[in-house]
Amino acid sequence: MNALTNWNILDSQPGILAVDKNYLKVAYLPGSYNYTQQLLLDGYHKGMMFDQVSVDFKLRKKGSSFVGLSYPFRGLPQIIMVLVGIRPFAIFGPIAALFLGMALIDSMIEISLWVSMDTEKPIMNVNFVLGTRLTGMQALFFGLLAELIVRSNR
Repeated sequence: MNALTNWNILDSQPGILAVDKNYLKVAYLPGSYNYTQQLLLDGYHKGMMFDQVSVDFKLRKKGSSFVGLSYPFRGLPQIIMVLVGIRPFAIFGPIAALFLGMALIDSMIEISLWVSMDTEKPIMNVNFVLGTRLTGMQALFFGLLAELIVRSNR
């Protein structure tokens, strides 16, 4: 959470969480799993302030933590959903750049091979180039459209 929010967070899984009632009116929680991290990320992107207070807990004598190997697979999708709901272009922009970049690099390589007479057609992998280019364009326009919708709803 430190990297995602630039806040000095010691523990993003507190047993106690307090928020202002005004924030509760605008809070965005796409799921119920990992709610504290969703609230921290959402609050950061909505310009909220953060502070933490130390709380002393007694050491657990029996039982075990719920965090296991499935934790990243259950928590990460909801964190991504928070980012998509708040700043969609931050997610879809890099995806678009990746696919458009792959299409551009492959096109440049194939055209240079054609110019040097190593292939008989300018683009040999037409399906790959068209598929990656179309996927990149769709991700780009979806990210822009979603960003406009999110900004107009603020």
